[in-house]
Amino acid sequence: MADLYAHLLENHYIAPIVGYDSAIMDIFSRDVLSKIQTGTPGWEHMLPEKAVAVIKERHLFGYKEAPATKLQAVG
Repeated sequence: MADLYAHLLENHYIAPIVGYDSAIMDIFSRDVLSKIQTGTPGWEHMLPEKAVAVIKERHLFGYKEAPATKLQAVG
């Protein structure tokens, strides 16, 4: 396998990933998708802001807006 990897790398069929943020390496697309589809809060922090805005605006991946809660006046 090492020879195959070296061949692919030397011939530019693959490239090493540099400059990534290791803090986000535990985010998996299947987990984000599941949270979007089930309405589980917190998925917004797992994606770039622009992606979140498009998903919410276009209701992608089964996204549904949380029902608005009505505040009742006391007194």
